[in-house]
Amino acid sequence: GEYYGTMTGTLSREALLRSQERAPIYAIGGAVFALILSLVSAHVVQGVVATPILKISRAMRRIAREAYYSDRIEYAGDDALGVVAESFNFMAARFAEREQLLRMARAKAEDAAKAKQLFLANMSHEIRTPMNIVLGALHLALVKVPNSEISDLLHTSHRAANFLLGLINDI
Repeated sequence: GEYYGTMTGTLSREALLRSQERAPIYAIGGAVFALILSLVSAHVVQGVVATPILKISRAMRRIAREAYYSDRIEYAGDDALGVVAESFNFMAARFAEREQLLRMARAKAEDAAKAKQLFLANMSHEIRTPMNIVLGALHLALVKVPNSEISDLLHTSHRAANFLLGLINDI
């Protein structure tokens, strides 16, 4: 830089000692101010960052533990936490939709299983009745025709009919 001149001054010894005596007071005051500023900053950061993160964390745990998909995070910021809250809300809504679809599919499957069971029970009864008549008729024919070639056919038919009746009963 350029030279502009010289400045001289005097400082008395008493003034220097008074200023040194005040230095610890200024240092303590500065430390107290820094502590207060730190506490205020921590409180602000907690409200702006930590509280929304804790809300999101609680809602996630509730979904994981209770399958409760109605929780939504209210956060109006456009920052990264706002994006996380919006993504969480979207995810929870999708989970709720899928759970509803699964419930509906399960109800349909249960209704179909009941209809199948009812159908099989009715068909089993409808087939069993004529099969018993066939078995009765074969039995009477076997009694009437004791020993002949037809008797062998009647025995074979009777065994086959009993086998079919066993299959029907298993249904």
